[in-house]
Amino acid sequence: MTCTRYSGKYGPAYWGSKKLENYSDWDTLIEEKKITDEEKAILVGMSENEGKLDSVQSYDWDLSGEQMILTAGAMQKTVDHTGKGEFTTQVEEFKAQHPEKYEELFVSCGWTVDSGILYYKDPADPKAEKITGNTLSNKIRENCKESLFGKTVECKPLQPIVNAVIDKVFQEKQVLDFIKRLKEVVLPLTPAGYSYKLSDYLKSKLGKATVLDHHINRPGYVKDDFGAALDRFFAKKDANTSKENKTRKEGEKLEKTSRNPGEWGDMHSKYEQEILDDYGNKRRGTDMDKRYEKMEKNANLSS
Repeated sequence: MTCTRYSGKYGPAYWGSKKLENYSDWDTLIEEKKITDEEKAILVGMSENEGKLDSVQSYDWDLSGEQMILTAGAMQKTVDHTGKGEFTTQVEEFKAQHPEKYEELFVSCGWTVDSGILYYKDPADPKAEKITGNTLSNKIRENCKESLFGKTVECKPLQPIVNAVIDKVFQEKQVLDFIKRLKEVVLPLTPAGYSYKLSDYLKSKLGKATVLDHHINRPGYVKDDFGAALDRFFAKKDANTSKENKTRKEGEKLEKTSRNPGEWGDMHSKYEQEILDDYGNKRRGTDMDKRYEKMEKNANLSS
């Protein structure tokens, strides 16, 4: 692990080396119809904004100012200061799906999940007790300080997590969780103030990647921010229509742009791109404009 720094705080990180693009079992997942070619392209294109499949770190803080216990994997799933979080949920599901692998990768190395909370207990210390929360976070970061910044440090609790996220079975879990999130959580969302789903507005790979990228980082903002982009889009369209209608005769006046994306017809891709260029750059979150620019240039996300 490397001692790194974020906002003046120190913690260990394993930056990883395995890009989602280089995941070895894409073809198998596609052949088994667990994912489609388009879904692969969306994940690969979007993942350049995220971590490697095998990245693990413990230097971040949540929005309330509390220490995160850890962040892991290609989707940068977290364990918050209470031991809960998306990575905890992922491990709990993995426990149910692959109990033997869970024992091998987690339990034997001191990590357990119980009732939605992730715990660690030093397996080499018979007197050790299970810990979580700030106690665990402090233990993970105990070898990181200013004098060791940029240097290799030992972090016994996190090393098993690195080993777990590079495991072939757990990597498949990460990939399938990406797809599940996109299909079952993100695309069914209804933008604030509207009655149609994101899947109705977004047909392009770039569009789907952009909302997935936002949801991974700021899930609570997606509905409001996409709704705000739609407000601006329709306000602009309505203003242009009103202006145009002032020069037309009564029977030749244009109708306002339909609020139903299913009625956009041949204009759908053009309208979607206009909305995306606004939403992608104005989404709330860290460096969202730069993240969108990177996805725009990614060949995997071209139409």
